[in-house]
Amino acid sequence: MNFGVGLRSQFQSEISHWRLSTKFMINRLASKKWDLRHITIASCLHIQLKRVIVKEADSMREILTSEGFKARKSPTKLHISKVSLPQHFLEYAKRILQHENIKHLDEEAEKLFAHLRFRQPPIEEDEYRQKVTQVEGKVKEQDNFIEPFLGKEQKESLEKSQHNRIKTQLKRSIYHWNPISFDHSKALQYMIVRTPAEYAALSRVFHEIVHRDPHFKPMTLFDFGSGIGSVVWAAQLVWSSSLIEHMCVDASREMNDIAEVLIKKGSAKHAPIFPGIYFRQFLPVGTDAEYDLTVSSYSLLELPSAASRMEILDKLWKKTKKYLVLLESGSNAGFQVVNEARDFILGTHIHKFDDGDEMRSRQGHAFAPCPHDFVCPRYINDTTPCNFPVRYRPLLPFGNDITKTEYFSFVILRKGRRLESDEQWPRLVRDPLLRGKHVICRLCTKNGSLEEGVLTKGKHLRPLYACARRSHCGDLLPIEPVQCPDPTGSEENEVRMDKEFVDGVKVRYIGES
Repeated sequence: MNFGVGLRSQFQSEISHWRLSTKFMINRLASKKWDLRHITIASCLHIQLKRVIVKEADSMREILTSEGFKARKSPTKLHISKVSLPQHFLEYAKRILQHENIKHLDEEAEKLFAHLRFRQPPIEEDEYRQKVTQVEGKVKEQDNFIEPFLGKEQKESLEKSQHNRIKTQLKRSIYHWNPISFDHSKALQYMIVRTPAEYAALSRVFHEIVHRDPHFKPMTLFDFGSGIGSVVWAAQLVWSSSLIEHMCVDASREMNDIAEVLIKKGSAKHAPIFPGIYFRQFLPVGTDAEYDLTVSSYSLLELPSAASRMEILDKLWKKTKKYLVLLESGSNAGFQVVNEARDFILGTHIHKFDDGDEMRSRQGHAFAPCPHDFVCPRYINDTTPCNFPVRYRPLLPFGNDITKTEYFSFVILRKGRRLESDEQWPRLVRDPLLRGKHVICRLCTKNGSLEEGVLTKGKHLRPLYACARRSHCGDLLPIEPVQCPDPTGSEENEVRMDKEFVDGVKVRYIGES
């Protein structure tokens, strides 16, 4: 009996300790003192957004109330199902890999994937000097109290020790960026581990352009950092009838060679299956040629500095006739680079038209995912990236039915003024939170803010409510705000945790008894 009581007491003590640890972690997360990128519990955390009252958009009322409307086929749904590489791509890739040690390549490809997953932009010189000064000051401050009591030899020994400690701390705290050299083996590894994910992300992005601008039929494509050619394959999926020229630029000759062999049915003896394919190692100079669609996919993080990124972006924008697509990994670093590019292209200087309208200095606007041209509210107010998921089937093993998820950040910039027909509907920046009789939607709105809208089963149109419940992160929502309650002094506007299950445990509001 005593043994049972003791065991129960120990169990209760461990449960109490777990609760305290969890509460501490949640509060630290809420105070934004921890990096959220690598903590799964953070997926359920968000800063309390401004709660707005919403109704259906006037332009969608007729569609929503029509007899044949189905929520799963709503024109605002942009989510796509699991993406697989084209069957003929798989056949050509199999021909290329038939004489290779696939097991070894697959193992090395996983190492490359891990390296690319945590890829960071190179540190800038000013930031590096500032970091060195900060570390030097911190190390020397620790020894200030002892230095007056040291002799000459001891001071020399202390300086050597300080130098080593500074060097060690800098190695730990600074990301040491190095360019990736792609030989034939590494290019094959990249094809194995990255092409399926990149193809899926590009398919999702191109699907949005086709869905929202069905009259766009590009004839020319410019691909910067073309790699294995995933942009060309994804573009051919949707615009095969119109594309007649593809300019592919990648600094790696081995990447270009494999991309060319893939387009030649896995053998250099055959003719290309796509028309007008050109491969270059450097950006063409001395030409004013423009392309209907310009793409940079997973390439900006491979440039050596912010200045080189801005230089490339300026050239790409000049080569763009209608759409510029920038796409990177969904990490904080990838989102940072995409947002940096967006701000650079849209610019901060505004001038007036003769009719009084305003236009950004570079004469363009954000087509997606942003429904506005203001500064990104998530970049300013949050520590989590603006990214979107897409499911895909990996390349190896051939014929598999494995499902993986790629998170990516992107921006589609369109030249010219925003069309009057652009509804600028809010976009879901996270999956909706489904409750018993209502849905909570976290939205990026056309006024440049992150807001939270609630759709209920009783107060909103049933088709709109069904549409919200079936939506996913990245979809548009055909709603507009009615009014905004005063957020000041409201407990609802404090940082909180939604009542969701986290790793099987229901989490309370912070501060809730």
